[in-house]
Amino acid sequence: MKRAELHWITGPSGSGKTTRLMHIYDQLRQKNPGLHIGGFLAMARYGSDGPEDYTLYCLHKPEKILLASRTNRFEKSVPVGRFFLNAAAMESCIRELIDLLPDLDVLFVDEAGPLELRGGGWDRLLQKAVTIPGLQIYLAVRDKLKDKMKVKYNA
Repeated sequence: MKRAELHWITGPSGSGKTTRLMHIYDQLRQKNPGLHIGGFLAMARYGSDGPEDYTLYCLHKPEKILLASRTNRFEKSVPVGRFFLNAAAMESCIRELIDLLPDLDVLFVDEAGPLELRGGGWDRLLQKAVTIPGLQIYLAVRDKLKDKMKVKYNA
């Protein structure tokens, strides 16, 4: 059975994976204005001690959502490393994108890693997305996790 095609954007933390995804997104939009693109880019806001928080920029609608913060500002959160993830926003985004998957040509996920390897985070979205024939998935992951992610998503 034909599955989605995964395009891996890899590098260590802070190496420009999100910037690379932004360039790919811009190129796709310019070359193919009729493409149905969904997903998100996670943009960091930096302080003196590194990233302070991450905001999701939705690619399928004009919306920005605070995804993660070093301080817990969310009613429902999941601690990951030194950040708290906005669990309600993630769940809403996952449901919305799963509903959109059959109509998408391209999906951007910035980024997946240890949480997804344990079945959390964007895993449910990715598990469904990889089964959609012809869907192009651009997935940002850290170098050291790429092999494990390939096994998990049969890529």
